[in-house]
Amino acid sequence: MTQKFILYIVIMISISTIGQGIDQETLRLNGNISSGISLEKLKTLIEIDSIRPIPERMDMLYSDSLVYIEKSYLEYYKEGGYCVLSKVVLDQKITNISLNSILFDKQSSYQDVKKMFYDECSELYSAKNHRDVNAEFYCKVTIDKCDCWMFFYFFDEKLIGTYIYNPS
Repeated sequence: MTQKFILYIVIMISISTIGQGIDQETLRLNGNISSGISLEKLKTLIEIDSIRPIPERMDMLYSDSLVYIEKSYLEYYKEGGYCVLSKVVLDQKITNISLNSILFDKQSSYQDVKKMFYDECSELYSAKNHRDVNAEFYCKVTIDKCDCWMFFYFFDEKLIGTYIYNPS
């Protein structure tokens, strides 16, 4: 009985550590911009194009404004002075995204992302009229420790960007 119980515990620990979700704490843009960062630190790492009020069509957001870096943006919260990553478009300023030390850039394909998140990215969705992104399709992956998802957007089988969706 004891051996079966120990085997059961080992199997359960193994299964729980194989989860495919994203650890948001490992998410980095250009290797040094974390998914949660103070506005002051962000300014030292990359040139900010603008800080704009929340558009009317996005008025459900709790943030105070959006911090734009080309077409990408972070949500800015005045109280606390911090930014939270929201939409990433791979371009001249933001050239890569790393997750768990695995680097994704404009050359990364759908198959590259699917290798890392096989279960969740094996199903694709049409991206037509989805989140103002010029993509053909996307897949979504659960973000650990929150009720959130990261959408990976593709055009011509190549990664063009991501979006973090937090319904709360």
